[in-house]
Amino acid sequence: MDLIQVRETAFLLPFATLLAVIPLGCGGGGEGIPGPFQLEATAEVVRRGDDEPFVTRISWWFERPGRWRWELSNDDGLITGVSDGEYWWFYESDDKTYRREHPPEGVDQPFLPVSIQIGPLQEASIDAYIDTHIARADDAWARRAGEERLLGRDVTVVEYGPTGRVTSNGSERGTGEGRVWIDPKTMFILRHEVNGVEEQAATITVTLLELDIDFPAGLFEFEPPEGSRRVDE
Repeated sequence: MDLIQVRETAFLLPFATLLAVIPLGCGGGGEGIPGPFQLEATAEVVRRGDDEPFVTRISWWFERPGRWRWELSNDDGLITGVSDGEYWWFYESDDKTYRREHPPEGVDQPFLPVSIQIGPLQEASIDAYIDTHIARADDAWARRAGEERLLGRDVTVVEYGPTGRVTSNGSERGTGEGRVWIDPKTMFILRHEVNGVEEQAATITVTLLELDIDFPAGLFEFEPPEGSRRVDE
């Protein structure tokens, strides 16, 4: 599964880019770092001209800083990331390769290698989230758009923009709009829709969220699958 720029990976980013996106959308409950959680979600990406969305399934476990695991799977294969408390490990099933990374100093927050934010937020409140977004660019905007229920939780819908930038006739402008459904009690994004980015639309929806849970032994230990090869040596 190519992590670089293909639609089929539902906005997945290259490993080289992961370190740049980690600070986005981390934390939880307004305290910066969430307690243990398990999250499952479905990502759908549609480009103009496509008849059906391309679907990626997401599973994410977080125990504490330095102890997490995520798995992303679709018709192209499986990508796994594991932090065992000392190293980060990444496995790609399409070419059966894995690699080890040294975590950057000071990074203790959970992250997913997707460019659409889902799960725990750094901000302590909806208003703080809106303020953070507006501060990102001169033309950034965000506003409350109502209240709904997801996964049996009361959520606040926030609309925002732009979701991307385009250059035309030598000038740059913002484009696209997004919507997020946030549980204000946990400050988790439970659904995220993005439209108007490179003629494509994407939605990530959380289908399971469990908080303050115990995990089976070995979940945060990486075991290379049989027949795989290491590529960082």
